[in-house]
Amino acid sequence: MFLGYVGCRPGEACCIRRADVDVERAECTIRFTVDGEGGEKPPKNGKPRVVTLPPPALAVLGDVPPRLDSPYLFHSARGRRLSKGSLSYAFRVVRQRWGKRDKLELYELRHACATLLMERGLPPHVVANQLGHTDGGALVQRLYGHPSERGMRDQVRLAFGGWGADGEQRRDEARGNGGVSRPL
Repeated sequence: MFLGYVGCRPGEACCIRRADVDVERAECTIRFTVDGEGGEKPPKNGKPRVVTLPPPALAVLGDVPPRLDSPYLFHSARGRRLSKGSLSYAFRVVRQRWGKRDKLELYELRHACATLLMERGLPPHVVANQLGHTDGGALVQRLYGHPSERGMRDQVRLAFGGWGADGEQRRDEARGNGGVSRPL
């Protein structure tokens, strides 16, 4: 759940420390990722980033049992940092229980986050910042910039919300006059 709402890479989630999470500001600093040998290294672009923790991600964090002997937010039963493999293995149980597809990969939660943010109307450069991309949103636009047809129709309806058939903006939307529509 956390990865699906925050959009961090699985290796980054493995390295989040409890001290990196600011619940009051609903933010988390991504400082490290798991390297190919099981150690830690800076994230993909080489720099730490601060990501927003939406309410569902914060709610999930309330269910994560802290261990006093582990600095990590997500840890093994013994308090050790998770590896990407152990995180994927744990996700397998979730996938089997809730997934409608046999081959749902953990990394797809990151894609789901990007799609969700784009469908909610965030510009590509904002989504790119949350995901840790440094290209100003070009990759996000290319991969996720194709909203559903229904979503596009909803955006057009929203753009014209409050306008009458005569092309005049209705006052009832702005003034709350009980649905009486008058041209401006």
